[in-house]
Amino acid sequence: MKLIIGNQRYSSWSMRPWLIVKHLGLPVDIEAHNLFDGTFADKFSHLNVPAKVPLLIDGQTLVWDSLAIVEYLAEHFEGVLPKDAARRNLARCAMAEMHSGFAALRSECPMDIRAIKKIATSAGVLADLQRINAIWQQFELDPFLCGEFSAIDAYFAPVAVRASGFELPVCERFATWQQRLFGLNAFKQWISEGLAESYEHAPYNVGPVIGIQPFARA
Repeated sequence: MKLIIGNQRYSSWSMRPWLIVKHLGLPVDIEAHNLFDGTFADKFSHLNVPAKVPLLIDGQTLVWDSLAIVEYLAEHFEGVLPKDAARRNLARCAMAEMHSGFAALRSECPMDIRAIKKIATSAGVLADLQRINAIWQQFELDPFLCGEFSAIDAYFAPVAVRASGFELPVCERFATWQQRLFGLNAFKQWISEGLAESYEHAPYNVGPVIGIQPFARA
């Protein structure tokens, strides 16, 4: 298998399956591409899939869209989704909600693993955060959302980066989970590789930079 991803500084959708692959040590090769150099779409136009990341290639099988990739990996490897049926259902519901919702948070607070930025927090972003804080009350944090780290944690990892990068108000349970996530070796590897990228994407540079992300400091 091969997982195609984008820029690790910015690509929240790439981060999700990448964290699963790396944390679980799955036998999946990683191929990273710069999404903003004008060549990405041409490289994959022959595959007849959206010119987006992530993309999973397994022989002749192509799996695009991060949620489909999670389910495909779960069919082939243990640990991707929780073993317990109730936890697995809760995880799937929350991942689906993340996948289709929280538009204000995603659009107004783009992921950037390097900088802390100051913006005026809109009513839409605050509503999204309120909903995320409500979701967190349904999980046990033992130590992660459904016990051991799984796809649900990976799916909300970009939210943790956004919350840190824009100093957004989150509940105590989210903050506890967030710090556990930041301590994972796979998360640290993603950050290290992303910080090594030199490319900056201007549309993602919203608001003045007021600091450096805590996990990005030397």
